Amino acid sequence: MASIALPRHEARTYSGVMAWLTTVDHKKIGIMYLYTTFFFFLVGGTLALLMRTQLAVGDNTFLSANTYNQLMTLHGTTMIFLWIIPVFSGFGNYFVPLMIGARDMAFPRINAFAFWLIPLGGLVMYSGLLTQTGAAAAGWTGYVPLTERQFAAGMGQDLWILGLHILGISSIMGAVNFLVTIHNMRAPGMTWFRLPLFVWSMEITAGLTLLASPFLAGVLAMVLMDRQLGTHFFIHGSDPLLYQFIFWFYSHPAVYIMILPAFGIVSEVIPVFSRKPIFGYRAMAFSMAAIGVLGFMVFAHHMFTTGLPLGLQEFFMATTAAIGVPSGVKVLNWLATLWGGSIRYTTAMLFSVAFVLMFLMGGVDGVFMASLAVDYQIHATYWVVSHIHYVLFGGSVFGVFSAFFYWFPKMTGRYLNERLGKIQFWLQLLAFNVTFMPMHFLGLEGMPRRIAMWYSNRTDWAPWNLLATFGAFMIALAILTFIVNFALSVRGGRQAPRDPWEGNTLEWATWTLAVATAVVTYALVVLGGVVRVSGSGLGCPDWPLCHGHLLPPLNVHAIIEYSHRTTASLTSLLVVLTAVLAWLGWRHRRDVLVPATAAFGLLILQVALGAITVRFELPPMIVLAHLATAMALLGTVCATAVAGWMPVRSGEIDARSARRARWAATGTFVLILSGSLVVGSGASAACNAWPLCGGGFSFSFDQLASVQLLHRALAGLIGLLVIGSVLSVLRRLRHQPAVRTTVALTLAALAFQVAVGAAVVTLHLPAPLRALHLALAAAVWAGTVVLAVIVQRLSPHPALPQRGRETDVVRRPARDVVLDYVSLAKPRIIPLLLITALGGMMMAQRGWPQTGLVVLTLLGGALAAAGAGAINCWIDRDLDRAMLRTRRRPLPDGRIAPRPALLYGIGLGVAAFLVLAFWVNPLAATLAISGLLFYVLIYSLWLKRSTVQNIVIGGAAGAVPPMVGWAAVTHRLDLTAIYLFAVIFLWTPPHFWALALRLRGDYARAQVPMLPVVHGEAAARRQIVVYTLVLVGLTLGVVATGILGIVYLAGAVLLGGMFIGLALATWRSRRQRWSRWLFDYSIAYLGLLFAVMVVDRMVGRL
Repeated sequence: MASIALPRHEARTYSGVMAWLTTVDHKKIGIMYLYTTFFFFLVGGTLALLMRTQLAVGDNTFLSANTYNQLMTLHGTTMIFLWIIPVFSGFGNYFVPLMIGARDMAFPRINAFAFWLIPLGGLVMYSGLLTQTGAAAAGWTGYVPLTERQFAAGMGQDLWILGLHILGISSIMGAVNFLVTIHNMRAPGMTWFRLPLFVWSMEITAGLTLLASPFLAGVLAMVLMDRQLGTHFFIHGSDPLLYQFIFWFYSHPAVYIMILPAFGIVSEVIPVFSRKPIFGYRAMAFSMAAIGVLGFMVFAHHMFTTGLPLGLQEFFMATTAAIGVPSGVKVLNWLATLWGGSIRYTTAMLFSVAFVLMFLMGGVDGVFMASLAVDYQIHATYWVVSHIHYVLFGGSVFGVFSAFFYWFPKMTGRYLNERLGKIQFWLQLLAFNVTFMPMHFLGLEGMPRRIAMWYSNRTDWAPWNLLATFGAFMIALAILTFIVNFALSVRGGRQAPRDPWEGNTLEWATWTLAVATAVVTYALVVLGGVVRVSGSGLGCPDWPLCHGHLLPPLNVHAIIEYSHRTTASLTSLLVVLTAVLAWLGWRHRRDVLVPATAAFGLLILQVALGAITVRFELPPMIVLAHLATAMALLGTVCATAVAGWMPVRSGEIDARSARRARWAATGTFVLILSGSLVVGSGASAACNAWPLCGGGFSFSFDQLASVQLLHRALAGLIGLLVIGSVLSVLRRLRHQPAVRTTVALTLAALAFQVAVGAAVVTLHLPAPLRALHLALAAAVWAGTVVLAVIVQRLSPHPALPQRGRETDVVRRPARDVVLDYVSLAKPRIIPLLLITALGGMMMAQRGWPQTGLVVLTLLGGALAAAGAGAINCWIDRDLDRAMLRTRRRPLPDGRIAPRPALLYGIGLGVAAFLVLAFWVNPLAATLAISGLLFYVLIYSLWLKRSTVQNIVIGGAAGAVPPMVGWAAVTHRLDLTAIYLFAVIFLWTPPHFWALALRLRGDYARAQVPMLPVVHGEAAARRQIVVYTLVLVGLTLGVVATGILGIVYLAGAVLLGGMFIGLALATWRSRRQRWSRWLFDYSIAYLGLLFAVMVVDRMVGRL
């Protein structure tokens, strides 16, 4: 049978306004929902302001009673049926299809028709204002007999009913559309428990709407027939309470229709800005479903005072209490999601967090009304008004604004202004509580909820009503702020990328926790070494207390051991949290789950061994096992951190590189155990020569010397293995920045460790160097573990056989090369560091120390500073390339290749250590190298790129030189040395921020989070003043301790006064010259301050 081709009618396309009026696109319909409902929100808010003006004072005649009742009826109906319920339909229309992978809603034309019923219903309802008798005035609940013709004679009540019928049809049609779309149009693989929680909330809301709305339509139709056809459903002998039964059977589920979508929105926003997935996804979904079911079983708690049978009242009291359980589950899950997250307090996040708090408050004050006895006292009072507004305004409306700020970039491609948004948030939060919190007290004092005027002799009501009215106008100001923000942002807002909020994954938060765990575990290992070399293992002879007390006595050994235990407790907490998060959110990632779980097991073993070590007074083999477990724990937490940072990649890996990285890690672990065996067996002092025993390069095979010699042989072999393995990995994977950085730092730590090991033997086991030796060994171990985990995630480079240098360097004159290497050491910084080091020496000596000691100390300090500067240039070469001020440095300009620059920096650092360790003293050497490592590892690699407090914390590295000078003279540290450290530590922020103000553009271009870039110049100028005041206060306050005298005080006052004056001038003036003068003066200030200190100490000596 032949088929007949019928003519195909092309759909007519429109542009401009007609395109919007005729659209069936779900996105455009969603946007029209939002515009329309927000307009009605403004109308309803205006009515609220008129009502609050009437109630502001007693005996007010601003509005007549009938006018007030009309406004009150329209306000309640508008906010519920024309704002809260349909605004969520707007968000649902736009985002549900996108979230489930559908092209559009299931029924696009029905979707459009449902929307156009919204303005039609609103216009019909408000048209009652144009009738002779005015609009409906029976309240938004429409109780009979108030809605019967005897009490509402005009057409306004009929138009109100008709408008609600139209809005009800819209709701039912929308609910059907959502249900069909979610059930039938999900993308392949989008199972129920992969749905976003916002989709779950819209699914349950649509179900509630479909089941409950017919009851409202039916009861309103019955009222309309009573009014127009003379039926007797609720009058003339019928029971008017029947209306309440049917109305509340709809209206209490309607409360959840208004709040459940906000639950879904908050459940999307909080995980994103906590940087972790929602806690208890299934519990959240099931709790929303439980709320939907129980919502139909609590409606009669609105009717406790109507004379219901006691048994029925008790049943509804019980079900009302029961519905608090799934609501409580949601609150706890939101809080658990926030817990441990890396929270970003954007405006959307602030509104979501406030939603949780305000909804919780609304739920708590609702619990009182669920109690029979209490409800009899507060029913139909302003307590009820406060309760419903805490739920619907503090809950739903705050959720709506969270959605506006969260999804605005998706809908428009632009951000809303965050500064205006936060102004709106804080103003709205304050205003909301100022408005509705007083209503609790009005309810307790008996003010009825629907009165249009109150008598002025009720002086107990007066302050609360006036305060609530003031708050209402504050809310209006907050909403006006949002309108201004919207108007400015919709056309001129900052452009938003495709994924403006960077998605809601657990990876960032878990990685942060794992990194913190690794850092604290490393600190634990180092402190364990300090405990051992200082003989503090029995500083606290009991466990877990210290000398029978919670806090240790003021004894050095007790404090060291107690610090070790405190760090162990913090490590334990972080390890447990990491393991818990891994099991909750990373079960599918064995590379994260296995090391995190192994760390937890090792932690238990470590705690047990630590207790045994104390109980049995340091048995050598237990101490050895304790160290081995600590190193294994450090390795597992490092592996967890790297696994959380670098996801596993599919495809081939470089098996050869992975195998050699594992060799390096295994060898390092064996070497650490052999070193611990040397200490445990008492062989540390068996060899007083290096590199072999017996003097020079001769052998000695005494019993203990053999143990020492075996360790050195292993050190040599394993050192060669580590160097060869990591260089092989570097050769094969040199295209990977993570590999280059890890290899460089591991080799640097190894070089320093060899130098320190030699110094330990040659200088007869000084305790500071022994602790530093272990710390560097742990750093090498952590570096090899990190490298092994990284290599497991990398594929071979396609150009693997090629060999070559990272940068092709043209042969240049020797003079130019030398000058470039000198500039690599940052020579302009070194003189000020040496001045402070010399100042520390002269302060300690109260005069000029031995010239030879001064020369060697300053030489070692200069080498350490140069080494730190060179390694910093190697690390920051990418940042230097982006900054105008530094792009001509040798590394970013290509005049020096990266590898020689790194080796140059390491060589300078090793030379500094050797000079200070062998010709000054071990403590000075340890301090200098600690400052270098802190500057390189903590400041350059971490703080500078990650936090606005980079220069504050990183300033500790620049504060080390005076301590080195003090230790060079005295062989110890005391409070005066700590004071010198504190002076430079507090001096660094105002000094550096003055420079950062001038170079703000450079830092912004390189994306370095300096204070002027992140928080603006005004904040930086304020902080400069604050730190300057604290610094000057410290420099003057030290006189009270007697360390320095009157000469110093006079100089410090003069110098500090000028410093404060320039800081204030920089704060008050926007001109760059003040910040330039402040920067230049700060350099002179520090040098002159140390000079005044030295003069005062020398005068005091006389």
